[in-house]
Amino acid sequence: MTGPSDSILGIDKELIIKKFTSSVPVRFEVAKKGPAQINAIVISVDEITGKCYSIERINKIYA
Repeated sequence: MTGPSDSILGIDKELIIKKFTSSVPVRFEVAKKGPAQINAIVISVDEITGKCYSIERINKIYA
């Protein structure tokens, strides 16, 4: 997942809140303020057994 850390999945949080607290359709806009954040995982899989042997979290914030 990527996007500003003060957003909801990269969308301006105020628009998301407005959508869920009213019955009015809202056009979502990409959030453009705040530090960027990246959250991910890297999974290492044994090619023979197909089993995961390592999971690494990636959590980075760029100001």
